[in-house]
Amino acid sequence: MSNADDRRRIAKAALDHGNALFHSPSWRSSVQEYETALRLYTDLDDVGGQADVLCNLASVAWRRSDLDLADRLYEQARDLYLARQAWWHVAKVEQYRGNAAYTRGDLHRAGWLYERARLALRDGHYRRDVADVDVNLAALLGERGDHRRALDLLDEAAELYRVELDGDDLAVALAQVDQNRGFVHLERGEPLPAWRHFSCALRVQRRFDDPDKIADLLHDLAGVAVRLPRSDTATALHHQAITAYARAGDDGTRAADGRLGLGALLRRDGDLDGARPHLLAAMESYRRTGEWLALTRTTYNLALTRPIGSDERRDGLVASWLAMQSISWGLPDVSARAG
Repeated sequence: MSNADDRRRIAKAALDHGNALFHSPSWRSSVQEYETALRLYTDLDDVGGQADVLCNLASVAWRRSDLDLADRLYEQARDLYLARQAWWHVAKVEQYRGNAAYTRGDLHRAGWLYERARLALRDGHYRRDVADVDVNLAALLGERGDHRRALDLLDEAAELYRVELDGDDLAVALAQVDQNRGFVHLERGEPLPAWRHFSCALRVQRRFDDPDKIADLLHDLAGVAVRLPRSDTATALHHQAITAYARAGDDGTRAADGRLGLGALLRRDGDLDGARPHLLAAMESYRRTGEWLALTRTTYNLALTRPIGSDERRDGLVASWLAMQSISWGLPDVSARAG
């Protein structure tokens, strides 16, 4: 075996090991494996290998809520895939860039990227991948208020999954459909259907012991409980979600959303001292990741925990008011899931 073959084998092993780590609570450790693979693929002038690793490094950055880095790495991967005319990969990267834009709160850009990906995947007859994009796009449309189209897209995605998948893969895919159906119903002001869909999805994810999805769904159920309103249930679910995020190794945006949700709930229930540590922790995370809208909501909630008439309360309310005014001046209009 040639030296090049040896290095290619080592690169593939590092990439595979990185992928295994990425899908575990030790997902941060995947970076070292991916960087090893990237060095080897670069030395080998293996453009496809480089693109695959850059795409995976971007996904790690996205999961860490480093959205600027994620977008840059996704763009680098996309350009390499374009050079190889790897059209399926190009479309998938556009979908992932849409996810990053959605996380940032830029719904206009996210929708544009999702539609681009969807069109390319439909033209290529990649039906299962079209369903994946439809699930993403439905959540975005739900936030925009286009609930009917969102639910129609989720119905179409479920049908495509039933044609393309079976067994455990089908169960997991339909759980994601249920989760987003719950989200759309919640946006429509229908908490009871939302509770049913989130609960259905949670039962599936617990069967497969996916800590990320379990944490997200506990957080989603807490949001429904707030609307019912069932304050004690919402508080318990928020605590469970925060614990689940810690188990999943997530201390980024999603964990911060959980703390914002709990802090806002405790603040509304009058437990100002209990709310403050959760809101401060969320604020630190949002400042680190540049989540400006979530930071604004956190600043507002934190200000309301300060004594009436205090400088801290006044300054926080003014800062959050000024930030919210910027939305009406053309920044993305997006509702945070927490709080």
